[in-house]
Amino acid sequence: MSAQSDKATQVHMVFVNKTGQALNLTAATHSGNNTHWETQAPPTVAAGATGNASAYSAGNCQIDLTYTGADDSAVFKLQGITPLIGDNSASGSSSSDSYTVPASAGSGYNPTDTYTIEPGGTFSYTGHPEEYTVPVGITQLKIQAVGGGTFNIGTAAFGTGGANVAGIATVTPGQVLTVAVASSGSVPSKYAGGWGMTLNGNNYSGGNVDEAGDRLSAQTGGGATVVADSETGSILVVAGGGGGGGDMSTSCDQAHRGGNGGQGGSWTGGNGNPYPGGGGEAGANGSTEGQASTSADDCAGGAGGGGVQGGLAGSDGNGAGGGAGSSAAPGLDSATISAVANSGNLENGLVVISSAS
Repeated sequence: MSAQSDKATQVHMVFVNKTGQALNLTAATHSGNNTHWETQAPPTVAAGATGNASAYSAGNCQIDLTYTGADDSAVFKLQGITPLIGDNSASGSSSSDSYTVPASAGSGYNPTDTYTIEPGGTFSYTGHPEEYTVPVGITQLKIQAVGGGTFNIGTAAFGTGGANVAGIATVTPGQVLTVAVASSGSVPSKYAGGWGMTLNGNNYSGGNVDEAGDRLSAQTGGGATVVADSETGSILVVAGGGGGGGDMSTSCDQAHRGGNGGQGGSWTGGNGNPYPGGGGEAGANGSTEGQASTSADDCAGGAGGGGVQGGLAGSDGNGAGGGAGSSAAPGLDSATISAVANSGNLENGLVVISSAS
């Protein structure tokens, strides 16, 4: 069978090295029905360089590559599969938590799969701080932090989103970052404000609501998401939590939403609805923790979100929403802020660390 007639399925792989170090090829295999290399993977991919590999077969073509970091021995695996029947796939992995390998599979029988071997990681809510170590050769990272939102409980007003803050951090190899991803309001319990870490005596949680009396289903505030330097405790970014919605019984006009974090691009987030006239004010509390809603009534105000300054709780008596916590990014350059859209479900925070280039 000629080489030309073998090209029923083919895999092209394009991979970019953003690790800050050279990568050395330690394994390269292809498989399928009568497979052949068209372009063999380069033995070394310099920092910032792009590599290519491709193979073809009479069917079910697959390539598996393994690269190892020249400086830190981190292992990166890349795989691309183009079957005669079924979907194409491209996957990448790293042996080190300091890196990620996002991959995208091309379409058809002659696809181009893409991979970015880069520093970074994605952090979700766990209820405790985690750590990220800056890998070798890296002096800048992009950090995106999202504060905790709120969600619907009973007849409470529709939930709100936390702040979404993103920018570039100047870092040093080996530096350890503390990552504390906040939870939505009412996680883990209906009356507890969204979790936020305690740092330097400051609690970045959302405000609670009181269980006493006919507290109804007013919402607690979302916690604030924080990224800080583990050694010094200095803060890189705080993404404020959303304000909790109020609740009502037949004697109130309606239940009002809390404030969104980063509403309108504001670092103080949004005021609770309605404001003025009862809604909690964003980022106005003297504490980093969102202000709690404490009085028992049949028209319950929502609690405030956590932040650099916590949001104020909505005033009791009209089902007013709580204010969102304020945000800050003292350790990020070119930082931006926006509000996260909220579906009314559990809206925990998020941190994504990725290559700055």
